[in-house]
Amino acid sequence: MLNDPNVISWARSWAQRTLNDAKNRPDDLRLRQMFREAFSREASDDEIKQSQAYLTSLQAESAQEAQKLSQQENQLATLNRQIAAILEPARQKLLKALPSVTSASFVPSPLAEWTFDKDLNDTQGKLPLKLLGNARLENGALVVDGQSMAESGSLPKTLTAKTLEAWVMLDDLKQQGGGVITVQHKDGGIFDSLVFGEKQAAHWVAGSDHFNRSELFEGPAETEAATRPVHVAVVYQADGTIHGYRDGQLYGRTYRKAPAAVFETDASQVLLGCRHGAPNGNKGLAGRIFRARLYDRALTPEEIAQTATIEANTIRESDILAALTEPQRQQLNTLQSQRDATNQALEADLTATSTDDPKVQAWTSLAQSLINLKEFIYLR
Repeated sequence: MLNDPNVISWARSWAQRTLNDAKNRPDDLRLRQMFREAFSREASDDEIKQSQAYLTSLQAESAQEAQKLSQQENQLATLNRQIAAILEPARQKLLKALPSVTSASFVPSPLAEWTFDKDLNDTQGKLPLKLLGNARLENGALVVDGQSMAESGSLPKTLTAKTLEAWVMLDDLKQQGGGVITVQHKDGGIFDSLVFGEKQAAHWVAGSDHFNRSELFEGPAETEAATRPVHVAVVYQADGTIHGYRDGQLYGRTYRKAPAAVFETDASQVLLGCRHGAPNGNKGLAGRIFRARLYDRALTPEEIAQTATIEANTIRESDILAALTEPQRQQLNTLQSQRDATNQALEADLTATSTDDPKVQAWTSLAQSLINLKEFIYLR
């Protein structure tokens, strides 16, 4: 009776119904109603007092658990930023020493491209960006924190077929729903976006308004984007067919759900770091975008494989580690150990913690307690 999933489900349904059916009623009246429903009698004043004290205690415990989880998530994000601060300068130094692979004959020409080397200008001169919130440029990357983004002005031409492409490193792999690069109507109502973790944790997805044009790629879970930049792209054919790519390789399945959306000149724009609209809720991304590209056509698999070599994947992790000093390697090992321990603790706590609102959790526990009173009569 204490642990059976059916009993817990009954308790939760009863608690939610009590809260929803009596939204404007004080807790003592809700409690009296539950006693009448459970036992066909009125609750005593002492029972109401004890029940209220129990609810207060449970909600305080839930708030403490939520605060602990938030602290762990913030600590994990801080450790990943500290790790990136060690690795990124070495990666940039190695990149500068590489021979150029960006000749016009080798790399497809984009409609717009942002490299974040010095400023927010589009290298094609058409779509400069504006920072919103705490977004900033740092070490050749656009840094966003889940509550910030960069946005462009109006598109220079109408888009139907298109390709969204970016090189991105995430603060953590637990975040869900943040957009890397988005094309949207300016009101945010209709959009196509390259998104991390929406609907399926730790997976890349092509987001769209209410998933009207997109589905899950069902590719492998992301395991590396918190420690190195990865190349991701979504290709939209004019007929609505959508392909996903990671590090130049096809990611998951190709599908067509609906005709492609049309994004008209002057009525549409680009966002970086946000799924659509404004970066509130889970729409904002937390991480670093090192380069982003928008094409006015659907790139071929061969072109995606070519353009994927521009950035981070030409540098191996072993090359970066070899370029570090011994004190830097020691500091990196310490930070990575701390990050792994924090990640394990966070996963364990998330597994043990209900995803319900703390108030719903408290009333569910109370309902389960009432179900387990000997006074309750069960009929087979």
